Amino acid sequence: MHVDARAAFPGLNLAIIAAITPPDVEAGILDESVEAIDFDCDTDLVGITGMTNMAPVGYHIEDEYRRRGKKVVMGGVHVTGCADEAHQHCEAVIAGEAEPVWSHVIRDFQQGQLQPRYRPHQLHDMTGYIVPHRDLLKQRFYLFPSTVETGRGCPFDCEFCSVSRTAGRGYRFRPT
Repeated sequence: MHVDARAAFPGLNLAIIAAITPPDVEAGILDESVEAIDFDCDTDLVGITGMTNMAPVGYHIEDEYRRRGKKVVMGGVHVTGCADEAHQHCEAVIAGEAEPVWSHVIRDFQQGQLQPRYRPHQLHDMTGYIVPHRDLLKQRFYLFPSTVETGRGCPFDCEFCSVSRTAGRGYRFRPT
């Protein structure tokens, strides 16, 4: 993913989550692949995502934020498959796609009732797809800053791949 001192492209997952965050909640994105982590930042809730190969780093980051008194939620492909493991490092996990449950996570956090696990009842159908908050990404640090998500899922169930198990065994396309 890294070429010289830059990342090849930003993930859109956190930019999408920021876009569906209620307007009365301030959201920010820190991509540790292109900038240093400020563990002393003024934040109430930290959301972390990462692929399986980055889980140990993610757990270290979560542990450090929690050591400093921050509440942490983790989601993503790795958490979807290993929710119990991930939950050892955070207050709550989102197993599955976050769009259907994110507003519940925020509401529960605001009420001091964060649940240990959130799992949507169905896959996000991609309708009403909101434009990701790219303005929160440090775009100058990416070689290809303008990525687009056109769909999710895969009809093939390759044994080496988690896409069909985490995003569905069929294609779901973003409406034009």
